[in-house]
Amino acid sequence: DNLYTRFGALVPGVIAAWICYGYQEKVLHFFENRKLLSNGILVVAFGYILLQFTIPLQDPSFHPGPLWQIVFNTCARNFFAICITYIMVSSLYGRWLCGIVRWVFSWWIWYPMSQLAYSFYLLHIGFIALLMWPVLILVSLFVPPSMEPYTLSVFVTTFFVVIFGGAFCSVLYTFIERPFMNMRDLPVFRHAPKAVTPHALGGAVEEEA
Repeated sequence: DNLYTRFGALVPGVIAAWICYGYQEKVLHFFENRKLLSNGILVVAFGYILLQFTIPLQDPSFHPGPLWQIVFNTCARNFFAICITYIMVSSLYGRWLCGIVRWVFSWWIWYPMSQLAYSFYLLHIGFIALLMWPVLILVSLFVPPSMEPYTLSVFVTTFFVVIFGGAFCSVLYTFIERPFMNMRDLPVFRHAPKAVTPHALGGAVEEEA
């Protein structure tokens, strides 16, 4: 479980990069000559992700059988990662629906969100702990029990966590994370030895010969 919770977003990205780097010609051939199949797999991938999100795992009345739990716990995360990986690859090389996915993922709003995502991931529990009980108390004062104040407080807490957490993480990124990342341009880091690639190594061997 730790592999998916700690590196859940990293693993599909690494696999997608490995596929694109090592099998680029085959990937291009597949998406150019199997447009219907490639778009069909894309629909299946999105459908599985939506289906997995609709499973009421947190519902106390949801009691699946032991066999279902074994299969789900064994396969769900792996299938989810496979679907994410395919969506990433198809957004780079595919056409038709894949092109629409590429267009959506190319929106400028994703870049600033991605810059704040990791800081927000680290700090969001603290914001939830600070805001959850005050919001629940205030909502309970003004909302009758028939309107389920606890459920409403969850949505209100989420809203304020996104607002305050995003603002705080923006400050952290601007004054702490970004300056540290800019340090890689300092002269002391410019003279690091270059990585030796297989092509460079092969060229050196040929020169010696």
